[in-house]
Amino acid sequence: MDNKIVLVIGSYADRGQPGIYLCGFDPADGNINLFDQLADIENPSYLCLSDKSGHIYAVSDLKEGEMGRVSVYRRPSDTQTFSRLVAERSYIGSGSCFVSTDQDERYLFIANYVAGSLTILPLEDGKTPGAPVKMIQFEGSGPNKERQEKPHIHCTVLSTDEQFLYCTDLGTDRLYKYHYDPYAKEILKPAIPGYISLPAGSGPRHIAFSPSKRFMYMVTEMTGQLFAFETDVTAQAWFQQISLVEEGYAGKIEGGDVQIHSSGKYLYASNRGDANELIVCVVNEPDGRLTLAQRISCEGESPRNLVIDPTGNFLLAANENSNSVTVFRIDLDTGQLTYTARNFEVNKPSCLKFMSYQDKQEQKRSKDESPSQKDTDHEFDKWSVSWP
Repeated sequence: MDNKIVLVIGSYADRGQPGIYLCGFDPADGNINLFDQLADIENPSYLCLSDKSGHIYAVSDLKEGEMGRVSVYRRPSDTQTFSRLVAERSYIGSGSCFVSTDQDERYLFIANYVAGSLTILPLEDGKTPGAPVKMIQFEGSGPNKERQEKPHIHCTVLSTDEQFLYCTDLGTDRLYKYHYDPYAKEILKPAIPGYISLPAGSGPRHIAFSPSKRFMYMVTEMTGQLFAFETDVTAQAWFQQISLVEEGYAGKIEGGDVQIHSSGKYLYASNRGDANELIVCVVNEPDGRLTLAQRISCEGESPRNLVIDPTGNFLLAANENSNSVTVFRIDLDTGQLTYTARNFEVNKPSCLKFMSYQDKQEQKRSKDESPSQKDTDHEFDKWSVSWP
């Protein structure tokens, strides 16, 4: 099977500067090379890649005004160039920093950090964002008067079975939970309880789910901690809490991202601030508990986002303040990382997503062997996506 692995990078960039980068990734040695770039979008800080339509959804972290914006791009079949803008939608919700969608691509779920809100946009005809069908304005504050003066929603993620939507709120130290039903008149309803309170001043940021669907892990930005939860609907609190930093650490703490290896055996997190480290934990699958295995330099500054390549052999770190993406090889027996000395220069990288694409001959063989498979009017039915 002839697979080409494609890496898409979002960044902080003014209009006119390159903002989204399309790259080739070599699964043999971790090398990255640039294919194409887009310069018609402002601060595309976070991306969502669809495995249904092949679309790229990018939210712009706009720094002025009260509006947010999502832009939609579609990849052509040659894998090395972007098609240009497909659609664009503005909405009330400043500081958009996260976007996700359901598997059937019915809705976009957008976290607005500055506004402290959640925006849900319908995807009309499978690609065009419509007017918001729901906007939730959160309320409250936290003990840190500078960072937690109001809600700051940081991510909006569906559970693996898509029964629930989770929202992290850095400003109020809460993890919100909603029942999700795309066919209901009211697509979101608060779960009971409607939220879990994290320790005061912790600043919930990003979450990740285990492949088994049994466990969820959260990284906090302000205290640099990992929290482990059971995904059972009756669970009301975490069952483990560990620190990203060594005992006695006195530098600035700024938790970044959390990712789970496809094997379910290993968890990876990043700590920005003064540490600039990647943290490796072994996951005990029977009970989901974490054991710290390694701390290693990210070989850059401010590792904002992490991604694991489709082969499971490499982890990449987007180092925002050093303008670099660094590549680490994963030891599949231990989960530990080794720096490959691969360092791809890119302006203020903030989000990394992988796609893999089968060539047309392989697609044709797959269709010939599975005649019951519904044909589509596009060439993206064999995309696979590395989700957040």
